[in-house]
Amino acid sequence: MAYCLMVLEEDPVDPDFICSIYNLIGAVSNVVNESMSTVFPKIMERIITSVLLTSDIPQSSSTPETAVPAAIEQEIDLDNTDDEDLDYELEIQFMHEQEEAISTLKEFASNTGSAFAPYLQKAFETVYKVVEHPQDSIRKVAVEALCGFVTALHKMGDGDGVKRACSIILPKFVHIVRNDDEQIVVIHLLYVMGNFFSEVNTMAMPSQDIADQIFACIKDTLNGKLACQFNEPSGSGGEEDIDDSEYKEMLIENAGNL
Repeated sequence: MAYCLMVLEEDPVDPDFICSIYNLIGAVSNVVNESMSTVFPKIMERIITSVLLTSDIPQSSSTPETAVPAAIEQEIDLDNTDDEDLDYELEIQFMHEQEEAISTLKEFASNTGSAFAPYLQKAFETVYKVVEHPQDSIRKVAVEALCGFVTALHKMGDGDGVKRACSIILPKFVHIVRNDDEQIVVIHLLYVMGNFFSEVNTMAMPSQDIADQIFACIKDTLNGKLACQFNEPSGSGGEEDIDDSEYKEMLIENAGNL
């Protein structure tokens, strides 16, 4: 942990390297548990900032070459890379950092108990802002993290906090299930919601209205009325069609389990 803190104090700029540090800190939290209370004040601001990284990379034509961090420049051959490719490479790296930061917060909520309590609200509010991110992998990990935060509240015995949080996230989850175009995101969300309900039980349903919304959403999933279920298979009898068929089966299975 001392190494991780030392590195972060040097304010690294390489997203891949930052991802490795976040991953290591999350793994260590599973060992030291509530002793992370002395570490959180030194790292939380940086991790929260990573969660909110924008995916809008400035156009290279209007950005001086010196604006590209040196650590990243070493990995990208600027002399042999056009502006569009460079923007894309940078965007992908920053999204990886964003995804790893969210995953690390989820690890903290799962592993560190009451030590994470002072940071739960800020983590919840921050991750909620990106739950409909354009990148499907970030949407998936954001859903996991939000459920992890509420589960942490449940383990702390904060029933009112669980109900307030569920009144926020469950309508949002219903919206995502109904409107997200990516089947894999909806499949993942239904699976995560099922595990979440098993963990939190009846407190996950703060009102009859939300229970009705979820039931109606499950019913519409089984009846093939979701946005992602209107996507046409992209293959022509090949492997892509097989994958699409499997996705549809998983969608119905997870809805039924929920």
